[in-house]
Amino acid sequence: MLKIILQFLAVVSLYAAPLLQAQLIGDPAPPLAVIRWFKGPPVEIKPGTNLYVVEFWTTADTNSHAATGILNEIQKRFGARGVAVAAVTDDKPEKITDFMGSGGRDISFAVAGDDGRKTISTYFKPIGHVGIPYAFIVGTNGNVWWHGPPQAGLTESLDAIMSGRYDLARMQKMDLVHHQMAQYLQLAHQGSDRVNSAGRNLLAACTNDATLLCDLAIRIAIAPKLAIRDFALAREALNQAGNLDKTNFTEVTFCRGLVAFESGKTEEGLALGRQALASAQSPAEKKGIQAWITAVQARSSSTNSAESNSSHTVGASTNQTDSAHGSEGRGGAGAVPGT
Repeated sequence: MLKIILQFLAVVSLYAAPLLQAQLIGDPAPPLAVIRWFKGPPVEIKPGTNLYVVEFWTTADTNSHAATGILNEIQKRFGARGVAVAAVTDDKPEKITDFMGSGGRDISFAVAGDDGRKTISTYFKPIGHVGIPYAFIVGTNGNVWWHGPPQAGLTESLDAIMSGRYDLARMQKMDLVHHQMAQYLQLAHQGSDRVNSAGRNLLAACTNDATLLCDLAIRIAIAPKLAIRDFALAREALNQAGNLDKTNFTEVTFCRGLVAFESGKTEEGLALGRQALASAQSPAEKKGIQAWITAVQARSSSTNSAESNSSHTVGASTNQTDSAHGSEGRGGAGAVPGT
């Protein structure tokens, strides 16, 4: 789970808005409406024996370029086992052609041009999402089985599907909860008086699922531009997650540290981050947590320096508290460099 959390944090740093998801997993995948296939054989989404990975990208986006390596690896590993990869862009045909002859020469999967944004609209409208790159896994029954940024679990989800370990029912539940989470964040962004009841309902929906509880806490802490940021609710979610399974100690402790730092408790956040680092098992987890600690220290030093320089004109600075209203969080420290 920690790897997923670190990937989520890295992906959040790429977008100016929260990742909003609505229920789609389990629904039929829309067909691909394209004007031309620029590479590879045409891919037709339909029930049968194939699994499909459909990604939306643009030639001008560096994050899309970075995701190319993920798709190439998927094509290499799973292409012979019935996985068809298709990348769709709404760029003009001449731009796609130019890119395929330069930066896209190493692409090993099918590439198509969208037909007047018909494909991207039909895929994105149900989930309320506008950011790219973004990918979907379509199962052998023609239904969507997973969706998200390629950097945040695409390969892992495909691995689980191919090995028979994928829990589709749980993913449908998670998608529904993410829909509730999107609504909650919208209310928090607006400063609505309904946010407290929405938060309690969302916490109840996350009960007994450590991943969802940690996800809720992280989004409360670092989703941008929230007028109401309920750190007490975030801590309650993490308390529930910590009581579920002690094997989640590293993940929950890391999230506690992040929430503590974003709520203005720098030293507590760093101490919890170091505890998580000491208990982390894999080199990748250790690297990600250490990168976060380094970012926190840099952010804290920068903030302290700025406060010191301005103290003679604005007086003593006031630490961020658990007051929900008007709290923006620290911002910027949620990203995990190098993950």
